Amino acid sequence: MKRHYIFFFCIASMPAKPATPPTNAGATVAHAYVSFSFVDKRGRVCYNLNEMRDNMLEKKKAFLFDMDGLLIDSEKMHCDQWAVLFEKYGIENGMDVLYKVIGVTGEMSRQILKEYTGNPDFFKDYSEEKEAMMIEFLEKNGMPVKPGAKALLDYLKERNYPMVLVTSTRRQRVNSFLSYSSLDGYFENMICGDDVVKTKPSPEGYLKAIETYGFNKEDCVILEDSKNGITAANLAGIDVIGIPDLVDIHELDCYLYNSLNEVLDELKRNEKEILITGFEAFGGDDINPTQKAVELLPGKYLNYNITTKVLPVDTTCFKEIEEDIENVNENIVKQICI
Repeated sequence: MKRHYIFFFCIASMPAKPATPPTNAGATVAHAYVSFSFVDKRGRVCYNLNEMRDNMLEKKKAFLFDMDGLLIDSEKMHCDQWAVLFEKYGIENGMDVLYKVIGVTGEMSRQILKEYTGNPDFFKDYSEEKEAMMIEFLEKNGMPVKPGAKALLDYLKERNYPMVLVTSTRRQRVNSFLSYSSLDGYFENMICGDDVVKTKPSPEGYLKAIETYGFNKEDCVILEDSKNGITAANLAGIDVIGIPDLVDIHELDCYLYNSLNEVLDELKRNEKEILITGFEAFGGDDINPTQKAVELLPGKYLNYNITTKVLPVDTTCFKEIEEDIENVNENIVKQICI
């Protein structure tokens, strides 16, 4: 005989109390009554998911990351090494020059170099010497990682959020930097500088990521540290979090956070849980009703923390299921029969 299991999925101010088990416990039809509550980490109970706090991060299903200056401290490393070369070749105020060229186009960079050093091709002329300094540094020290980067990536990876690295840096160097920083295990999906015709501030990289990996723009959030990156995100029409590194981005159109740790804290505060309470199945079947309920959850809930509790069939002092339904908005009660 086909078995029937009945689950009541409730989003309520408190878990709906399971009904007293039917008296025909020996019947051939097994029953399980299961209740759900959606609760965020601030302890707020939500009558439906649309009533969650109107927070941009709560609605996001995919995360697109810049690399240099956001996840790894490569920008400071480059600046420190170029500063050494500026001093070596008698150029004063080297750090001021470097801060001016961060995030600008190649042609603008040449103009700044000509103004301050007299040589628009300074970076090109001394690139081999700079490259040797960088390799020596990385071999000795590894690539410094920005505070909160690994913790945030771990959090998202554990919850199966899609993550894409979108950077203007060429793929060979990206792979090298990720390896030196021990971040190479986080990104299976990448759009690099040699994958596009125009790099940031062009939105091409982000638009290609959306198309390549099948995302909707409204489901994505971009994390950036530079003016060019934030501009690219805005031109792509995607929400962007700005985290300052070496340049001031406070006046730009972005959701401003001070660090990746702050982003992680916000995600944790907004984290939702599903609390499932149910009776043991009866009628001769060895079935865990709450586990069955978990299996029936729609895919959009799979990133939530799920806690289950199974009550024995002789539990007393519960209201009848009809009374429970009356106490819960009927619009948020869903009966599933299989």
